[in-house]
Amino acid sequence: MSYYIVGIGGTGAKCVEALIHLAAAIPLDQPLNVLLVDPDTANGSLERTLQTLEAYLAAAAPLKSSTAQLLQTQIRPATPRVWSPFSSEQRPVLRDLFQYEYLSQQHPAAARLMDVLYSEQEKTAPLDQGFLGRPSIGVAVLADAVDLLGEPPWREFFGERLRNDNQARIFLVGSIFGGTGAAGLPTLARLLADALADRRRQYRLGCGLLLPYFSFPPGEDPTRLQARADEFLLRSQAALNYYQARLGDTTQPVYDALYLLGSDDQPSVGFNRLGSKEQRNPPHFLELYAAAAALHFFSNAAEANGQTYITARAPGTGLSWNSIPDGEQLRAKLANLLRFAYAYSSYFYPKLERQILGNGELRWTRWYSKEFFARGLSQEDERTAKLVRSYCDLLLVWLRDLQKLEGGLRIDLLNTGNFTVYPGLNAPNPTLDSLSGALDQRNRPRPGSDSLSGLSRFLHALYYECRPS
Repeated sequence: MSYYIVGIGGTGAKCVEALIHLAAAIPLDQPLNVLLVDPDTANGSLERTLQTLEAYLAAAAPLKSSTAQLLQTQIRPATPRVWSPFSSEQRPVLRDLFQYEYLSQQHPAAARLMDVLYSEQEKTAPLDQGFLGRPSIGVAVLADAVDLLGEPPWREFFGERLRNDNQARIFLVGSIFGGTGAAGLPTLARLLADALADRRRQYRLGCGLLLPYFSFPPGEDPTRLQARADEFLLRSQAALNYYQARLGDTTQPVYDALYLLGSDDQPSVGFNRLGSKEQRNPPHFLELYAAAAALHFFSNAAEANGQTYITARAPGTGLSWNSIPDGEQLRAKLANLLRFAYAYSSYFYPKLERQILGNGELRWTRWYSKEFFARGLSQEDERTAKLVRSYCDLLLVWLRDLQKLEGGLRIDLLNTGNFTVYPGLNAPNPTLDSLSGALDQRNRPRPGSDSLSGLSRFLHALYYECRPS
């Protein structure tokens, strides 16, 4: 058995980013295969997810242990990480992709049908920055371009991994109100269902559908083809009609589970970008919900057919852990990881860095000189120390920005202002000095000490000491 997550479009990528952090905090019992789909490969949100993915992979590799918890989920990204229907050299437009000039001469009926379905502006708009809020364009492009048994990464991801997995759990996630997600979610689901029709009992397909949860002002040029926030609700309504019909189709079932996620509060991101690096929306709590939905689907809780699960925010103006499914488990695990990340990035790594540079301040510190680094720091230890610091910094920034959501809803999940990582903890939080003292004690249990380097054993021990009391 393996788990598969396919993030479609910018929203899908951000949900995968959230899932990586949750998987870092809650070790999954099976490998997590990751694929991102986006025609706009320079998308800023996609870029941040890739940065998080690479940082996790680099930090987790030297920490692999059979007895520890820190960064133990095995994540297997597709090769390449991102699939786009367009080559890097293309400046694609719809009429060229479907050879409109040729159709006009050789198959005029097909050309006239294209004229009926698409306006001239839609046929000629550049698509290298996404499908411009037009799912009808995206569906045509993706249905024509996806080859599950042909080009990478589909051949490896589908033909080699998924078809040889007798208990695969596949989760597609993205928005249903934009262009890429709204087009990709139903298209990929149908293509997968058709290709796996002979193995229907050997896989489960889930889908995370995100309703409008942010807005943005109109673009500077109102005549230009682009996504428009004021059209989100209408597009979502049309999409929901489609999914309702699919759920009611018992002759050709596609989905085993659907997770519908939305928010009445839709804060403005404050800018309008057609795509590329500038399209870098901040994290949103609904993406955390989507990641939690993926975990729920992967777990045994998703086995029962015909059940409807409902969750909603608790009364009041704030979003707390009580509002999130399995919130108490997520809170405890994320708190442990956040304590570790904060302690390591702000306190222990700077000391190790100064030791690497020859300061020598740790030579009289027991945990360094006696417990973990009796032979000093190797070059591999130095490299690992930096890689773990990089992932910790990305996690801390993600959690900090998640708390900064603009709008009328207060996010009351984590206190990122100091070492108190969440409200409501009865026992006092350890201080950084007390953590250092705990690491000095030889008789403390140190999970993950099996045949690992001194630094890896130290990191696992620090993570253990950062557990909630």
